Amino acid sequence: MANEASVRVRLTSEEKAQLEQLAQNTGLDMSKLIRSAVFSKQKLVFLVKGKEIAASLFQIHKDLEQLCSESVIPASEIGRLEAAMNEVAAQLRAVAEQLTDIHELADDEEGNDETS
Repeated sequence: MANEASVRVRLTSEEKAQLEQLAQNTGLDMSKLIRSAVFSKQKLVFLVKGKEIAASLFQIHKDLEQLCSESVIPASEIGRLEAAMNEVAAQLRAVAEQLTDIHELADDEEGNDETS
């Protein structure tokens, strides 16, 4: 980076371990992970617990590609794909229940600072 600057951040040992684990899970170093989370114009969602969802979606994609090359799709295949998509939807709902809005966390932290 041409105009590189360093920033020091205080973390608890648990927070540092979580950051290191998240960086490892996403395939980024901690610096890139933090810059992406803070400066990305896109909303980032880290689904550490979503490996099964990704695998299911990949399999559905492969099946759809194969079926689209056929002139007629058997009803049994449509039913199987529908069941697979319903399972992914259920998995996504389970993950969504565990998601936390980063803005709510920031508001909570600010509130705690004011009362201390």
